[in-house]
Amino acid sequence: MRITIIKTTIVCICLLTSFLLQAIDRPAYKFNYQGTEHSYNFFMLTLSQIESGNLVFERETFEISQYFDNLLVKIRKTIRPNVNIRFRPTNGMFKVKLDPEKLDCIVSTLLNYFASYNNGKAITVDYSIHDGGLMVVVSDPTFVIENEGLSRIFDLFDNFDRSSKYIPGIGLPICKAILSKNNGKIIANSDPANGTVFSFWIPCETFYES
Repeated sequence: MRITIIKTTIVCICLLTSFLLQAIDRPAYKFNYQGTEHSYNFFMLTLSQIESGNLVFERETFEISQYFDNLLVKIRKTIRPNVNIRFRPTNGMFKVKLDPEKLDCIVSTLLNYFASYNNGKAITVDYSIHDGGLMVVVSDPTFVIENEGLSRIFDLFDNFDRSSKYIPGIGLPICKAILSKNNGKIIANSDPANGTVFSFWIPCETFYES
């Protein structure tokens, strides 16, 4: 137990240092950790729970389209007003049984990440029931991640050249850890023709609307 506490403390200190260093050169509309429900403290607490094996999923049943409508209202408070975000269901109206706070964390992180670099075209969020769970695909056709950055995008302690357009944070690695703890998965693809796409899947109970 003592070893786990020491390990978690060291990880949190390293993350705080990394976050402060990365924040120096970030644009004004980078992810506003203090201005959202999912603050930097939330990420640190989640990481601590992951490291200690105490991450708990508080599942609730909710209608997914209404959930995304409410999430968009919250996200609008932290991004540039000209960033266009579209949520698109691909197989009708349905409910899911998930932890809405953890889902908030993942989707908000991806949208704020794209909004920091968006050049005017719509960021799209496609969601559907797939293979016994919820599939969410977040796309930005204007932003391309170089191969080197893409291969390490989920690495927690990675650092890139400060001259590079892409500077990693702690959000994406923690999103991956949350999904992994729930037997889910996330992948990233990027190329000049299609931009960048994050796809994640999380197993859950699903219910089609009658």
